[in-house]
Amino acid sequence: MGNLPSERVNPSSPFNTADMDFAGPFHVKPSTKRHGSPIKVYLDVFICFVTKAMHLEVVSDLSSAAFIACLKRFFARRGKSAKLFSDNTTNFVGSTNTELKKL
Repeated sequence: MGNLPSERVNPSSPFNTADMDFAGPFHVKPSTKRHGSPIKVYLDVFICFVTKAMHLEVVSDLSSAAFIACLKRFFARRGKSAKLFSDNTTNFVGSTNTELKKL
């Protein structure tokens, strides 16, 4: 078995280094309409490397704009992360570096 990355074994604050991935779609019935049709939502799953704690954010679609808004909510709740790992899907890659550097 190989060695673990240093981010996983060195003590640090929660969510200082995290992994993120999307899950879904989930069909949710909106509570505002009595006979409304279900809408699709996705979950952005953030996992802390050190503590393995999970943070879930609901996302309306898989666009880059929705991802940036989700990331802003995550940073507001948990603080900015030093490193974020992802699987390089189009919504992660589509958001330009200038948008991410503003955060």
